[in-house]
Amino acid sequence: MSVSFKYLPVRARLEPSYMFLSSLNIPWSTETLDWKEFAEQKRTVLPFGGQLPLMNLSIPPNSTPISTTQSKNILKTLRDVYQPQELPARITTDEHVDAADDLSIITRLMNFPQTHGSGAAIPNQLRSFKPYLKFLNHVSLEDTPFLKSDTITIADYAFFHIVDCHETVEPGVLKASPNVIAWQDRVRATSGVGDYLNGRVPLGMLGEHTLPNAK
Repeated sequence: MSVSFKYLPVRARLEPSYMFLSSLNIPWSTETLDWKEFAEQKRTVLPFGGQLPLMNLSIPPNSTPISTTQSKNILKTLRDVYQPQELPARITTDEHVDAADDLSIITRLMNFPQTHGSGAAIPNQLRSFKPYLKFLNHVSLEDTPFLKSDTITIADYAFFHIVDCHETVEPGVLKASPNVIAWQDRVRATSGVGDYLNGRVPLGMLGEHTLPNAK
C-alpha cells in the first residue's frame, strides 16, 4: 500500500491523519501546493471545485489509487484500511471525529490570525469550544484513558488537533480541564506520535507567512 496527499502550506486538517499514520509507522508523502499552484489546479485538476486535502491510496492488487477528499473522510478511510473497528466502538469513535470537525474553523484562525482572526472571531470560537471541552473532560475521559476507549483511536487524533489549535490561540484555555491535559500527554506518548509532533514545521513558516503578499 502507499499513501500520498496533496495540500496547502498550513498546519491544519491533515494533522490527525498524519498522527494516525505515524502511530502505525506507515510512511506517506505530501505534495504541498503554493497558492498560485492551488489557484491553477483548482480550476482544472482538483475534484469538487478544488477541495483539499486530497488523498490517493493505493491498495494492491488494484492498480488504480483510491482518491478521496474531506479531512474527516480521509481519516475514517485510513482507519477502515489499517485499523478497522467493530460496532459499537466505531459509532462512538465517529461521533467524536464528527464533533471535532464541527470546530475545524479554528485551523483557519490559527494559520491566518491577521486575515481571519481579528475582531470577535477568536473569542466567538472559544465560546463555541468550551462546551466541547467540558464534555471531553467530564464525560469522554471520565473513566477511560482515551476518548471513550481504553486504547487510542482516530477520535483522539481528531480532537487532539482541535484542542492543540485552541491552546495555540488561547494559552491557558485548558487550565480547568485536568483530564484533557493528562490525555494530551498520553496521546503525545503514543509510539511515533511524539516524534511526528516534535518534527513539524513551525507555524511561523506556514499559513499567513506563505501568502504572496506576506512580509
